[in-house]
Amino acid sequence: MLLRHINIYTRGQYGVSIPNVHAPKGKFGNMSRNSLSTNQELYKGDFLMSNNQQYKAMFQDDGNFVVYKWSQIWSTNTESGQAFRVVLQEDTNLVIYTQADQALWRTGCHTTTPRSRVRLTLTDDGHLITYDNGVQTWSS
Repeated sequence: MLLRHINIYTRGQYGVSIPNVHAPKGKFGNMSRNSLSTNQELYKGDFLMSNNQQYKAMFQDDGNFVVYKWSQIWSTNTESGQAFRVVLQEDTNLVIYTQADQALWRTGCHTTTPRSRVRLTLTDDGHLITYDNGVQTWSS
């Protein structure tokens, strides 16, 4: 299930506006996630939030996939507007695709054998990390 939200910005430390998270209420209270599993996707406006809620990885409306704390700390530099979705593939590659399924950006790490236990996690120190059966394969 992908989380959808309303973009609300708050004034953070030093007067910088940052996206604020208001996750939808689920049957177990506020739902939030810090990871993607095999073949899960993010679309524009979707995000991951670190467990400590200090970092947010957002797939922005301009097509850039960005990690924020109080300001941008990492990005894919894909703000051309052509990006349509971010997908964590079963070959462990994290890829940004256009609507025509052309790859715009990728982590570049992949296996020749499809895996079922691939995970992308936004850590409590602001890094995006891909794992293959618990073994780190890439880090932002």
